[in-house]
Amino acid sequence: MDETPHAGVRSAKLLVCTLPDHRSAALSIQQVRAFASSIPIVARSRYSIHANELSNAGADVVVDEEKCIGHSVSKESLHQIGL
Repeated sequence: MDETPHAGVRSAKLLVCTLPDHRSAALSIQQVRAFASSIPIVARSRYSIHANELSNAGADVVVDEEKCIGHSVSKESLHQIGL
C-alpha cells in the first residue's frame, strides 16, 4: 500500500474540512493528523451535536453551523426591529 499522502498534505499550510457527514469529516481529520500532525485544521460541524467529535478527531477550530445560523437569524431579527 502506498503510504504517501496525496493532495500535498505535508506541505499544506491549512486544512479546511467542510464535509457534511460528521463521520467522514472525523475520519479525514484523523488521517490528515497521521500525516501532518502540526497542520492547522478548521472543520465545519453541520450540527452542534457533532462538534465535539470533530474536535476530538483533531480539528483545531470547529465552526458550528447551527450556532452560526442562530447568530445570523438573531442579528437580522434585531436589525429589523431597530435594535
